[in-house]
Amino acid sequence: MSARPFEGQHALVTGGSRGIGAAISRTLAGLGAKVFINYVERDAPAQALLAELRAAGHQAELIRADIGEPDDVRELCRFVAERTSKLDMLVLNAGATVFRHAHEFTPAHFDWVMRTNVGSVFTLVQGLLPLLEGHGARVVTLSNGAAVRFMERNALFGAAKAAIEQLTRLLAVELGPKGVRFNCVRPGTVATDVLQVRPDLAAYLEKERTRGLGGNTTPQDCADAVALLCSAQAARITGQVLVVDGGVSLG
Repeated sequence: MSARPFEGQHALVTGGSRGIGAAISRTLAGLGAKVFINYVERDAPAQALLAELRAAGHQAELIRADIGEPDDVRELCRFVAERTSKLDMLVLNAGATVFRHAHEFTPAHFDWVMRTNVGSVFTLVQGLLPLLEGHGARVVTLSNGAAVRFMERNALFGAAKAAIEQLTRLLAVELGPKGVRFNCVRPGTVATDVLQVRPDLAAYLEKERTRGLGGNTTPQDCADAVALLCSAQAARITGQVLVVDGGVSLG
């Protein structure tokens, strides 16, 4: 296999400037793709990642947009369409949540979490479909263990991620005839910024560290899984959820 199998290809990574998203952006760029890195806040990490990639000789551009806002999504789609006539990889990594008990969520919380996590899959796929169809594009969504098991104060996020997994399967069937593959990566607990507000994060990480293969899932583990699903070697894989947790969820 070529060291740069994605040479000449274009990828959009939402939430691509930090944590798992940054690892995905680095990996796809390192494999030859030009990467459009979407982010919504914290300019400094985004600019630092862009400088890092360009210094390494990779192609990348930043686009700031809130994927939960339809106007921002339209601008994001326009930005990409002005720079390429086809999008080879779309990685839907960005997400948002509020860590509260189920009875504490407000309608505003529900709307925000569902719009950002689930609604954005619809709006981005719809908006970018003209760039995705007809040439073997790959779409990869990101899920979470809360989609299939109880996690304290994660009911709304779990419901959103479960919806994303099912939506990935349905889109794989509906858009398969247009030549677009859809798959999902469901990682174990990864110590990213979004989870730092959880007071029980250390306990979750320690529990997972001592099970399965041992250790904890890293952003790079997730990025490698995304790259695998986008590769030519995965050409017949679609509508699947790839669990990347070192066996933690097996028991």
